[in-house]
Amino acid sequence: MKNKSLLILITIIVLAILGLGIKFRISKKQIITSEKPTPILEKPTPITETEEEVLKICDKIQTQEIKNICYSNVATAKQNLSICEKIQNQKIKDSCYRDVAIAKQDLSICEKIQEQWIKDSCYRDVAIAKQDLSICEKIQEQQEKDLCYSDVAIAKQDLSICEKIQEQQEKDSCYWGVAIAKQDLSMCEKVQEQEKKDTCYWDVATAKQDLSMCEKVKEQEKKDTCYWGVATAKQDLSICEKIQTQREKDSCYWSVAKAKQDLSICEKIKEQQWIKDLCYLDVATAKQDLSMCEKVQEQEKKDTCYWGVATAKRDLSICEKIKEQWKKDSCYRDVVSAKLGLPVKFEF
Repeated sequence: MKNKSLLILITIIVLAILGLGIKFRISKKQIITSEKPTPILEKPTPITETEEEVLKICDKIQTQEIKNICYSNVATAKQNLSICEKIQNQKIKDSCYRDVAIAKQDLSICEKIQEQWIKDSCYRDVAIAKQDLSICEKIQEQQEKDLCYSDVAIAKQDLSICEKIQEQQEKDSCYWGVAIAKQDLSMCEKVQEQEKKDTCYWDVATAKQDLSMCEKVKEQEKKDTCYWGVATAKQDLSICEKIQTQREKDSCYWSVAKAKQDLSICEKIKEQQWIKDLCYLDVATAKQDLSMCEKVQEQEKKDTCYWGVATAKRDLSICEKIKEQWKKDSCYRDVVSAKLGLPVKFEF
């Protein structure tokens, strides 16, 4: 668990360096299943709508959990703690308090949280937002405290803070994160675990758009991932040809197609139709072109394509094309977030 939140933060830093917007929440319950890119929307310009108007959209949502998250997003965007009281689920309400605390950088709001791990997460996130290491000392659990040290070290790009961390594995992750934030390959040498060191090399290579750094990666699969990352960052399709496995090469085509917003590149994908479908939906979302969704073969992913374009265009009417209710509700929620100017990340 203790490396999952850090991996999210590290991924965010790499993407931020590349000029992409992403919404994140550091949560004890999150699971990272892949180091590969996920579809991301740029942070939209907020539309001026009243609190009442956006809450009415939340009220359209049938799935209670998604409705609760919608309320939480409005509360965060409006920095209005009272909206959290509309949430029925206590854990989501606690998360709402945390998110408003982060938005307002108000540590006192964390004290309203009942669940201890969410309270610790609130302390950590406010510590990151304020870049205040002393706040980490309020965290009870040592693993969470170490994570807080690591997160603040990365936010401040201060390698010396990593030395406060007790466990070597977490310390390695801290070195890795600071190396990416500072785009300093030499810092990867402090990482003891070879697999993590390789990942540090390719993350820095991607951030610096430097293909030569990929050659330091020993494991071929991670070297291929490094080529993929640099190809995407440089929007250079020719780099994908250096990748050995077809599936990784197909995924590289997908990422470059999205970066260049070029649907024709999706046609180079050979082995996996699902990757081609994801390529179509990512380009459709990036170009805000609903007609491109019709190229997606699988209905589930076609619905996701509608969801993405609806969010990108901030157009609720497109959500009505979605067949699955939970996905339609998620579409409503994300259109609300986009209207509020919150960055949105797809999870599918």
